[in-house]
Amino acid sequence: MAKHSTEESEDGTGEDDGSGSPGEPGGPIEAADPEGKGPAPEAANAAGVALSRFDSCNNLLLISALGSTNALDLQVPNDLSSATLSTTMNLDEFLSGGTIVVTVEMTWTATGPRVTQNSHSNEKEPGFHSVINFKGDTRDGTATGTISDGSEQFIPLPSTAASLNFSQENFADITMSSGAYVALTANDGILDRDADVVTLSGDVTLFHDNGLSFQTDSATIDLNAKTAEGNDVVEGQNGDGELVSQGFRVLDDGDTIEFTGKAYMKIYPKQKDQGG
Repeated sequence: MAKHSTEESEDGTGEDDGSGSPGEPGGPIEAADPEGKGPAPEAANAAGVALSRFDSCNNLLLISALGSTNALDLQVPNDLSSATLSTTMNLDEFLSGGTIVVTVEMTWTATGPRVTQNSHSNEKEPGFHSVINFKGDTRDGTATGTISDGSEQFIPLPSTAASLNFSQENFADITMSSGAYVALTANDGILDRDADVVTLSGDVTLFHDNGLSFQTDSATIDLNAKTAEGNDVVEGQNGDGELVSQGFRVLDDGDTIEFTGKAYMKIYPKQKDQGG
């Protein structure tokens, strides 16, 4: 098992101090335990792919597919200098109702220093309470590789943005004046204290106390306006059905959630009463 340890410098960057015992690359990462409280729980590897294709000339969504798997080969060294992923997974294609089977062979290479973030915010005012924690390390990088169904390569161009992250805590809990409760988690987060804006990225998941949950790649929370929004593909579900859209907005103190752009919904049939 690999150890993970950093020394934070004044500018917020950190480098591995080498004190951790060596482990096999890609093994579960255990957080350093300076307070002697015991090791952190072992991480379970998982990978997900969101595939979207949009015809901007005809304003038409052509593909909207999402899938995940725990059966994978993921290699990540302690210093976050690189990562490799090899797996095959089934993507649920929402428009056709079919399945796309893709093979994923990806490599991430760090291009920047490792930055350590450890911040906490607890803001309370009449009708609004937010608790936000960010703790982890990140390195900017590039991503190359293939995601293919055997006949088509879905990512023919180099990545426009990539990063390698080790996150221990990235979440935002928000309670609105209406009583609505919204919780968000993500791989990475940035809190701009001057603007009161939280930016989340990487496997962003939103939970609403009305039973709705959805996943997307990024989200922005405006603490002053008491809103949240995102412009990446969204996949959501609750007890009544499933939906896919091109973005979302949380408005009206959490009472209203809008799914923006092209949106598609699947409604589950009501179960018949089994009584006499």
